[in-house]
Amino acid sequence: MNIPMDIVNRELAQMQSLLIAPATNRRVLGSMNELAFHLGMRQEQISDPIEMAVSLSGIPMSAVGSKSRYGIPRDVAHSLLVSHGH
Repeated sequence: MNIPMDIVNRELAQMQSLLIAPATNRRVLGSMNELAFHLGMRQEQISDPIEMAVSLSGIPMSAVGSKSRYGIPRDVAHSLLVSHGH
């Protein structure tokens, strides 16, 4: 998935500020729990954080899907970046 560098740099700049707050959406909480489970299962095999992030980005999640189907985070991110990038 090739994303133009200007879009990548813009996204990285937007990630500089961080807000941490409790999640209240049940779909988000379920997806976070699913990621935590997979992280625990994979941490013995994958030590590189980038490789782990790439691995986890392929896990279907209800938080990024529609009400009727789960979404794949990397596919959703790619679609959003490409459609809103220009």
